[in-house]
Amino acid sequence: MCVKLKLRFIIYNMLFFKTKIQKSNIEGSGLFAEENIPKKSIVFIFLISKNSKTISEEKFNESWKRKKPTQKDLIIRRSGVRYIRSIFLYCIKNERKTLFFNHSNRPNILYHCGIGFAKFDIKAGEELTIDYKYFDTNQSDNFINIETGKKVEKYESDYLLKKSTKELLDILNS
Repeated sequence: MCVKLKLRFIIYNMLFFKTKIQKSNIEGSGLFAEENIPKKSIVFIFLISKNSKTISEEKFNESWKRKKPTQKDLIIRRSGVRYIRSIFLYCIKNERKTLFFNHSNRPNILYHCGIGFAKFDIKAGEELTIDYKYFDTNQSDNFINIETGKKVEKYESDYLLKKSTKELLDILNS
């Protein structure tokens, strides 16, 4: 089953700039900056809290393999995100504040080890976007890139760690 570009994250006071959820030009709802966000800024951090849990990439993939997913599988699928290397973070409890990041091949936020960095200066009113390949594995093939019509590419955890580290260094050194 393919779902077009909607990834929801449960965030616990880890967003560092004012944002709002509104109709996206990409698809559905999106998260928009309500204030200017300077390049290199930390936009958000996913923290481990009492309402979240970490699991291995192997366990994350298992949740996608079952034809009849359990309730826990559905929670992992809906909220799971690559955290650091081959460790995934997911929410065990539903919270009221949900953020909507849409995918882009040219995102304005770099996701690296649970932290979102502004890749460029982001103006108030702009939609915040992320490249979904940093979140998923080959098992979770449910995201379609609206820009290309193809599934979002997935890479191995070590490659992604190296790639996001290099991108972060490029951003911080520019």
